[in-house]
Amino acid sequence: MKMKTQRPTSPVDIGGESTLYVVDLNTGQTALCARRLVDNDSLAVFAQLAASHGGRLETPMGILHLEIARYTGVSLLRLIQKRQMLASAAMAWLPHTPSLWDVTLEAYDEIRQQHGRRAVRRHHLKPETLPWMATVLMPPFLDQASGTEVMLVRVALWLWGLEILEQERKACQLN
Repeated sequence: MKMKTQRPTSPVDIGGESTLYVVDLNTGQTALCARRLVDNDSLAVFAQLAASHGGRLETPMGILHLEIARYTGVSLLRLIQKRQMLASAAMAWLPHTPSLWDVTLEAYDEIRQQHGRRAVRRHHLKPETLPWMATVLMPPFLDQASGTEVMLVRVALWLWGLEILEQERKACQLN
């Protein structure tokens, strides 16, 4: 996956370019990801996976499986390798989904507690704009993964999110 070097500057707009505000709950970092910054070959792979609600992806880490659950204004993503969940993400793009943020934070706290980690305050990171994605990398994966593998998983989630938004944007234009 090749990322173009230009940085996004415009606010999120589902009616225009696909741009996604991402909150990494593990680190507390945020990013604004724009579809136009990604090469077309990578977008084509992720577009096909988004359209089919998931599937398998060959990566330098081996085969990864993506599961996507899509609802009105919301998508939930899980990235799995060899029956081990590596990461999950929740994404919202319609204004009637405010409780998704709270549910996502509760799930994040549960995951941390299940793996012997204390809860971390992340409420202040709630995005004020749509669409947004909150990502969670699973503690067992983080404990064993290299920095490159962690970045690959994060970027994969972002790209799937951008492609889901692109499909939603096109669907809105057709209606």
